[in-house]
Amino acid sequence: MPEVKTAAFDRLLNKLAVPGTVLVLDDSWQNNSLLSARNISRLELQEASDVSAYELCQFGTIICSERGLECLLKRIKGEQK
Repeated sequence: MPEVKTAAFDRLLNKLAVPGTVLVLDDSWQNNSLLSARNISRLELQEASDVSAYELCQFGTIICSERGLECLLKRIKGEQK
């Protein structure tokens, strides 16, 4: 997200019509994205290299970027961490 605005992240979630709790995975996050999302109680941003199976089960919806998915698949295959 280019701007540090919680409202911008909230608009994105509303546009996607995502209900309930949401986990968003990527390979890495910029500080602006973390700051924009921190005040949305139903949303958590995680790096795919650090997420646990327990955390994956806690959320009703998981959104994963292509790079985040690649990172997660490498972990599953034992190629990383």
